[in-house]
Amino acid sequence: MHEAGLVFDSDLLAGFNGLSFMPKIWAMGSNSLKPVLRLYGDRIEYCGSFRLKKCDYTNIEKVDVLTIPFTKSVVLYFNHTPRTFSGNFRREQDRVACLRSFLAKECQLTEEALVLAGVLKH
Repeated sequence: MHEAGLVFDSDLLAGFNGLSFMPKIWAMGSNSLKPVLRLYGDRIEYCGSFRLKKCDYTNIEKVDVLTIPFTKSVVLYFNHTPRTFSGNFRREQDRVACLRSFLAKECQLTEEALVLAGVLKH
């Protein structure tokens, strides 16, 4: 059974594509015109630089966060590719809701992401 309904639609400032072997802050492409991170019942859609991409939750290796001044990002690492996606959120509460949505889909969150989502304590 496919659950195609929209679960979460982000309001991003920007989207970025990076590489898993580089620091999270480094990006090889960005999109501040129309960044996308949408979670559906059976897949996600994201756009970090040029075109919209889709993948199943099972293709997500882990979900991490990057928090520095002016940056509140969720970072996605994918199986079988070194490419990453980072979405920089406008509002912290939306980023937390996004992390909780990934957790509900049984995606692996890093310790830092679990703390931000309110699942773990420091």
